[in-house]
Amino acid sequence: MMTPRPRRRKRGPGLAREDSETVFARQSFELSCDFVLQSSLGPRSMASASLTERPRGGLTMVYDPDFQDLPDKRPKGFRAKGEPTPPVALWSWVYIANLPLPAYFGADLSFGLGLPGLVAGVVLLYEVGRRSCHACPWAIRRVSHGGVVVAAVQLYPVIHMIIGKLAVDAAFFIVPWDVANGTRLGPATALVATVVMGLILIAWAGAMGLIGRAVCLLAESRAP
Repeated sequence: MMTPRPRRRKRGPGLAREDSETVFARQSFELSCDFVLQSSLGPRSMASASLTERPRGGLTMVYDPDFQDLPDKRPKGFRAKGEPTPPVALWSWVYIANLPLPAYFGADLSFGLGLPGLVAGVVLLYEVGRRSCHACPWAIRRVSHGGVVVAAVQLYPVIHMIIGKLAVDAAFFIVPWDVANGTRLGPATALVATVVMGLILIAWAGAMGLIGRAVCLLAESRAP
């Protein structure tokens, strides 16, 4: 016995009307969403909005720079299109290049009880700089570029020795009770001396970076 074939339903005007109504409803919903988005952001914000994309996927979302003062609700790893990459690697290499001479003299003065303070100061300065790479990358770039010059000056370490003497005197002035064996630095004095010397070197590097940037801009402006 043969099974009857199911009758194919003919496409009538009722189905065509349902399809057109569905399309009309979808288009109306999309237009209403666009209207709400434009009215909430405004024309200037819509023009300045940029796509932000996740590094590990193709998901995108709209990020408006006009609302950057509000708490950042973007997931970790999102970065605005055109936003500069944090110069963490540049900061790390320049920081390591500036360590040999200060670490040598610092270890000689704080050998023993002061070594933990010396290590803590070095780690503290590096971590502050690494976090600043995300907060103000342009400043860390200037400091890193000038830090190349500061690292090269270690070959003639007169300025470094003067800065180190000032840092040690400042440490003895701030924490005069933490002195080991008369001239050796204790943990607290070694920490203070390391931080003071590091801040002076960072300020020096930042000044050199700004001067180099100004020279480059001046040369570009005078170029034909």
